[in-house]
Amino acid sequence: MPTHQHKKHASKPHQKQKKAFAKQTKAFAKPQKSHAKQSKSATKTVIPPTLTLARLQEIRKLVEVNNKSKQSTEMVICQIYKESSFNKNATNSKTSARGLMQLLIFPIQQIFQNRYEKNLGHPIWDAKELKKVHKQGKAFHDSAQIFDEATNIQYGTEYLQYCIDLKGSISAGYQKYRGPEEFDYYSKIQACAVKLKNNPNSIQSLIDMNK
Repeated sequence: MPTHQHKKHASKPHQKQKKAFAKQTKAFAKPQKSHAKQSKSATKTVIPPTLTLARLQEIRKLVEVNNKSKQSTEMVICQIYKESSFNKNATNSKTSARGLMQLLIFPIQQIFQNRYEKNLGHPIWDAKELKKVHKQGKAFHDSAQIFDEATNIQYGTEYLQYCIDLKGSISAGYQKYRGPEEFDYYSKIQACAVKLKNNPNSIQSLIDMNK
C-alpha cells in the first residue's frame, strides 16, 4: 500500500509538466502561421489601373505609327510598360524621367544634337553652338509636349536606336538606355515581346515581366 500511494502521487506532477510543456509548444508554433501569411502577401503582384486590354491596344496603335527604331512593335510596347506602366504622365522624383518612355534630359539633348549635326553634315565643332542646341533640348524636355504620347514614343524610340547603333548590339543598346542599375532589362523585355507576339492581347505577359 505505501509503495502504491507513492507512485500515484508522483505521477500527478509529471502529467502537469507534460501539459504545461505542450501549451508552451503550441504558443511557440503560432508565430510561424502568421509568418506564412506575410510571405503570401509579400509576393502578391499589384496590377496598375492603366493595364487594361483597351489601353494595350491603344499603345500598340501609337507604337505602330510612331516607332522610330528598328525594334518590333512588341519590343517597344513591353519597354513602354516596363518604363511607365502605360502612364503617359509618369514622372520620377529622383530623376528627370518623363512620360511613357521615361525620357531624361540628356537623351532629348542628344537627339537635338544628332538632328542638328545631320543637317550640318558634320559634328558640331563650336562649343557655344553645341551649348545652344542642348539648351533647346532642355527647354523641350521641360515643356508639356514631352508628355504627348506620340511625341514621347518618337523621341524614346529614336534615342533607343541611337543607343543600339552606338553600342553595336541590341542588348548593349537597351542597357545604355536604361543604365547600369538593371542588368536584366533587355532580357525581360525580350521575353515579354515573344509572349506578346504569340498572343497580342496578353496582359499577363506584361504582368509577368515585372514580377
